[in-house]
Amino acid sequence: MPVALLLPCLWLPHLAAATEPPRPPVSAITPASTVVLTPGSLTRVQAELTLEVLEDGPVVVPLVDGRVAVDHIEVDGRPAGLVPTQSFLSLVGRWPAGTHTVSLLGWMAATGDEDAGSVELRLPSGAQSRVRVDARDGQVVTVGDAVAGPGGFYRSQVESRPFVEVRWRPEGPTPQRPRTLYVDQQTVVAVDEAETLVRARIDLRVAHGSVEALPLEVAGGVEAVEVLSPAGATAQVEGGRLVVRLSDPITDVARIELRYRSTAAGEAAAPVPLPRASGVRGTHTVALLRGDDAVVIPEARGTAESLAFADLPTGMAAQLPGAPVAAFTLADGATLSWRRLETTPAPEPPLLIDHALYEASFAASGSGALRATWQVRNDRAPFLRIRLPDGWAAISARVAGRAVALSRDGDTLLVPLEKSTETMAGRVQLPVELSAVGPGAAWEKRGWHDLVGPTVDAPVSRVEWQVTLPPTRVAKQTEGARAMGPDTRFVDVGTAMRDTTSDDGGGDGGELGFVAQSRDTDDHLRAGGGEGKKKPKKKKTTSSTSSSGSQVLEQTARKRTSTAYWSAAYDAYKDNRFEEAEQLLEKSTELDPDNFAARQLQSNLAVIQAPPQDLAEADEAVARRVKAMARAKSGKTEEAQVRLEKEAAAAERSGDMDRAVLAYRQLAETTEQLANLEEEEAVDQKRRLESVRERLDAMEQKLDADKTTALTDEGGVYGGIVGG
Repeated sequence: MPVALLLPCLWLPHLAAATEPPRPPVSAITPASTVVLTPGSLTRVQAELTLEVLEDGPVVVPLVDGRVAVDHIEVDGRPAGLVPTQSFLSLVGRWPAGTHTVSLLGWMAATGDEDAGSVELRLPSGAQSRVRVDARDGQVVTVGDAVAGPGGFYRSQVESRPFVEVRWRPEGPTPQRPRTLYVDQQTVVAVDEAETLVRARIDLRVAHGSVEALPLEVAGGVEAVEVLSPAGATAQVEGGRLVVRLSDPITDVARIELRYRSTAAGEAAAPVPLPRASGVRGTHTVALLRGDDAVVIPEARGTAESLAFADLPTGMAAQLPGAPVAAFTLADGATLSWRRLETTPAPEPPLLIDHALYEASFAASGSGALRATWQVRNDRAPFLRIRLPDGWAAISARVAGRAVALSRDGDTLLVPLEKSTETMAGRVQLPVELSAVGPGAAWEKRGWHDLVGPTVDAPVSRVEWQVTLPPTRVAKQTEGARAMGPDTRFVDVGTAMRDTTSDDGGGDGGELGFVAQSRDTDDHLRAGGGEGKKKPKKKKTTSSTSSSGSQVLEQTARKRTSTAYWSAAYDAYKDNRFEEAEQLLEKSTELDPDNFAARQLQSNLAVIQAPPQDLAEADEAVARRVKAMARAKSGKTEEAQVRLEKEAAAAERSGDMDRAVLAYRQLAETTEQLANLEEEEAVDQKRRLESVRERLDAMEQKLDADKTTALTDEGGVYGGIVGG
């Protein structure tokens, strides 16, 4: 009984480019053809094609499979010729522009014999082919994987198939074909601290049979299962096995939608609780979300492709709440596992002070000026509470290089603080600076003098004093206390000086050091309470400590300038202006290599701009939190990205190539900054960056070509003028 096959147009430019030799521009096409096959050891091939000649001139067009032995070929009833071109026999000749009819008759060797065999025929390039098979009596014909259509015709399931395969066998009982299931599956998984929520959609197509129940394997177990569709379906849970039982058997297509819960992701790698049907064909799209401060790290094994959330099917990511983590397309046999990192910082004191520097300068009358600088790590304290010595008054206050307004709570000053940014080396140190003036006891020519510093309501790791004494006064001896306690210290007036600025104490508060700037003096007194014999007067001499004092002042100035650069870098970092922050931090560390706060910010920039591949688990958690905080502040950058996209597209449409290239370059830089903030498993901005760079390359090449053409044209005109 004759059967026929209707196939769509199968022109594949990429295949043709790989198999056909270079040839002149196409001057003719074959948009449609009808092929009739008569099965046998020598299968008869009869074809009638429509030839469209686009322009007058010689025609070379692929026509028929090169394995066909052609007996006869005509164009509009007149004989024509064929030449072999690799896998095809091509029609050659010259016909006027218009539509022509090509008739062909030939034979093709088959695999097998008259009773049972097969043949595979390559179809004409670019044609929408209609194939009919004339079977002899007693033959049963199968046409590839085609399915029956209206009117007794068959249609291929693969739109791009460039050939048709025909099998025949003796007529007899039809063997039962095995049931085949095809699945297009979409699953959204959201995890928080307590549990994992899963919503899955399974588009099921059944070939050669029916399905009454669909068994699914879910790693890690499943509970609270809901079957959202089809109506009347139920779910039965047996450990890690989930069976969906249908009210009506599926014989063609159906959609199954599920919602269930599972255990939360743990610190150790474990399979993601995805529903998996065994023995089926198809694809599986998975989107992972998180709903708390935890970081979920997925790992795909097998044939799995990372997917941007923008490329997910419409509405898929919105089926469950949570922040996007990553998306994948899993092929048959691919698996997906994940682990969870806690990035919530461990509890710590509200406020810590790593270092306190008191720079004091006194007049002989006893009045003085004090500049106190505290390196503060603030977790959650709204103020730094400071109590000044009796009679002292605050002049100004600065936090991280910016002036702030002081407030009072009785006799306590309140300096407003901001929360310290987290870094790979702990919370960043914020310099809090307070300037004050006040009275004091007159500086005698000998004896001990009390220095009283401000008191703060936070633990201090190390205190350092730098004291400039009145003219004609030098420090002979200093005394300090290792333990915290009274803020009163002693400086002895004399001719010697001891520098203790680098002496770190081992107690809770560290040792309190004092540095006095030396001056020339005629008074050389013995230390110790101001009593005893006077020594013979000596000539005026310059103390050997003068150079040391100058070095201290120079070092202090360099540190203060370094802090100013750091403050500007800190502002740039908080605004996600990472390149500017990096340049400022380099200047800061050049002036003060010991600037710990600058090194803290540099550790964050290293993670953002070039994330390390091998990190300990604790460092990895901090690195991911650093990126997450930077992403949370990227709103302005995302707005700039949208604006630049519109500017680039508008410039391209208007034909202004110079402006378009400039906009695409800025867009590439902005997108690269956002891509650096993504985790390795996320690809939304990375894919976007690839697209922008490809477009930029194309625009630059077009711009260069246009400029070259313009220069060539200009040179031609100039040459014509000279020649004239």
